[in-house]
Amino acid sequence: MKTKHMLKFAVATLLVLNLNSQLSTVFAQATAFTYQGRLNGATGPVTGSYDLTFTLFNSSAGGSPFAGPVTNASVNVTNGLFTTTVDFGNAFTGASNWLAVAVRTNGANNFVTLSPRQQLTPTPYAIYAESANAGSLIGTIPAANLSVANLPGVALIAGTNTFNGTQIITGGNVGIGTTTPQLGFEVDSQVYGQAAAQFDVANCGATCGQSDYQEAIRLWNQNGNGQVGLGFLVGAGSFNSNAVPDVWIGTAYGAYTVGGHANDFQISTTTNSIGTNLVNRFYINGNNGNVGIGTSAPSSDSLLQVKGMVRMGSETGTSEAPNRSILVRRINSASSVSNQVVAMSLGGTMTLDRDGTTGGLIIKINSSGGGVPQITGFGINASGATVNVYNILYGGGANSTTQIFTDAQHIGYCRLMFGDAYNDSDMTTVELMRTVDNGGNNFPTWVGTVTSTVNQ
Repeated sequence: MKTKHMLKFAVATLLVLNLNSQLSTVFAQATAFTYQGRLNGATGPVTGSYDLTFTLFNSSAGGSPFAGPVTNASVNVTNGLFTTTVDFGNAFTGASNWLAVAVRTNGANNFVTLSPRQQLTPTPYAIYAESANAGSLIGTIPAANLSVANLPGVALIAGTNTFNGTQIITGGNVGIGTTTPQLGFEVDSQVYGQAAAQFDVANCGATCGQSDYQEAIRLWNQNGNGQVGLGFLVGAGSFNSNAVPDVWIGTAYGAYTVGGHANDFQISTTTNSIGTNLVNRFYINGNNGNVGIGTSAPSSDSLLQVKGMVRMGSETGTSEAPNRSILVRRINSASSVSNQVVAMSLGGTMTLDRDGTTGGLIIKINSSGGGVPQITGFGINASGATVNVYNILYGGGANSTTQIFTDAQHIGYCRLMFGDAYNDSDMTTVELMRTVDNGGNNFPTWVGTVTSTVNQ
């Protein structure tokens, strides 16, 4: 049978097909569409049962099919008109497509391909749908389509959202707990007595090669100074931009000026007659643990242990400022074995030692010497008499030993200073006491304090 066909229209359900590749569950539509056509024989419209095949091409002639053929058997044709359902699955991407139709009498062996192929064109609603406002759409959007490119400017206001991978916000402010964030990232607590944020670091330590000192939160200024401020400012004030500390914690009221030094940690409170309760600049409750500087294991008998040198005082009350730091610590010299060091000066080359007797003390120069070492002070013996000491080692006193007190003198208290005053070098002062009397009690333990410009 010689046949020809004429496509009257591609019905509106094709709209759903075009949308399906983007929104697979909008309106719960499937991928099939209704196809209506007119089939004429040699003498006009035909009536009967026919088998039809449908194949999709991306060109009007030639080429290879990219979908189909789909065969619909026993399609009823009346006066040339027929209606059937065609389903190519998710074959439509929005590009131009041509439909090839082949027909045979029901049960015949061979199909006859009709010519030309028919271009599938959208209906007016399908054209509109490409740019329609989706505010009234309902249903589920596949996760693969929720990208910045597909959904620019979308605000996710529903709860229980989970985000994976890198999220980038290139402009505007981000607010959590507030609808009017004033900074790049602002977190406000809406629950009284509850912290606004908590930052935790999952740390497995050496078992997985991770550093145990990984910070929980990193605050970094891209200008390289790393300046971070914690606190608040009230009133009209100013910052010294050339001397802002790396980390600043404090509260400023009224006419304030906040400044510091580069690479430091500043804790301060300024007030302009705003009450009297702003008194604690830095407070550590020692009941919950001691503080160590230079040591990770501060002694339990000290709220604060500094293992090193310190500088104290304003350094402005004298005509000339000090040029060295000092230390102050206890002396506990219980052993009378020879050469036991009690205290030191001049970088450790000048030492106050035990002489091997119960109460004797000596000064040793343990180097090639140099400078002008000097020892001065006094001791009080068991009878209450004062024994003065004054000795200058001109020439440096290389590898020398100077007797300060002998055991026979029964010294029970002494105060000595030794170092190099002539060259404005290190100085050490000791104040010592032990138990000794004229009744035969002569104990070897010297106890006291040392103040020195040498770390010891």
